[in-house]
Amino acid sequence: MRHLFEYKLKGEEETDEQAITTETEEEAKALIKERIADFNFIEESEIEWVKHIGSSNPKGDTYYECEGCT
Repeated sequence: MRHLFEYKLKGEEETDEQAITTETEEEAKALIKERIADFNFIEESEIEWVKHIGSSNPKGDTYYECEGCT
């Protein structure tokens, strides 16, 4: 499953989105802060909040995420 999250960094006015692919929503919630911090080159403590905004189940075997997107 592909899970989409909205998040806000401390000191920033705008929000952004980040996706993660995991088997369950619970697993995604456990890993998303680490993914956001890594993607933005920040510490997890610099993330103000994270909200799960949706999940999708890609059809077929044609779905993939490149290293730059994960």
